[in-house]
Amino acid sequence: MTTAMRVDHFLTQYCCIQTKDLTKTKVTLLHDFKVHEEQLYEMLMYLRNLFGDIMKENIDKNNLTALLVKMLSGFKPIGYNQT
Repeated sequence: MTTAMRVDHFLTQYCCIQTKDLTKTKVTLLHDFKVHEEQLYEMLMYLRNLFGDIMKENIDKNNLTALLVKMLSGFKPIGYNQT
C-alpha cells in the first residue's frame, strides 16, 4: 500500500472526508503544513495513535487544518519546515 493510499484511508476513516474530496483535502493539508506526503502520513499516524476513534467525533471538515494543528500541538516530524 502506498503512502498516498494510506493518507486517503486515514482521511476517509478518521476525518470522514468523502472520496470525491480526498485530493483537494490532501493537497490543502500538504500546502498548509508545508510537508511531503510521507511527513503528512507520519503526522496522521501520530494523531491516530494518540486520539484513535475520538477524532471522528471532533472533526470539523470545514476547518480541518486548524483542528489538526491544534491536535498536533508540539509535534514536529523529521524535516518539518515551519516558516
